[in-house]
Amino acid sequence: MPEIVPRPCPGSGCDGVLTTPVLPTGRHDVEPTDPESIEGVVVARDGRIPPTMEEALRVVTKFVPFTVDDAPLVHRRPSVPGLMGEASTRDELAATLVRDLERQVAFTSGAWARSRRLFILMESLTAAKRAGRVPW
Repeated sequence: MPEIVPRPCPGSGCDGVLTTPVLPTGRHDVEPTDPESIEGVVVARDGRIPPTMEEALRVVTKFVPFTVDDAPLVHRRPSVPGLMGEASTRDELAATLVRDLERQVAFTSGAWARSRRLFILMESLTAAKRAGRVPW
């Protein structure tokens, strides 16, 4: 399981540490969210193979105030290949996955109405490593 390691603040004269953002950071791709309000996160991969927990957490911890301890709230699901290409089919997939999780009692009733959706296009870890864009 990946470990989120706090990093020293890069600012001059700053002796703090950087961890998962919880308050607004000025970054357009981070949703300020109260961690206590998160019921769960659904991570879907385009294709029949669901993402691994490592892959899911790598994405989730960049955009949601999550730590590795929150991994039980991450639900990993596959998708029909090509379904994530259009906004309408992505929303339809998301609605289906959330309603399935409601039926399985992983989410409480009405989760879809309370949900916020982020579509994040991520290249595969293998492709990123081959291209030299991953430091490990």
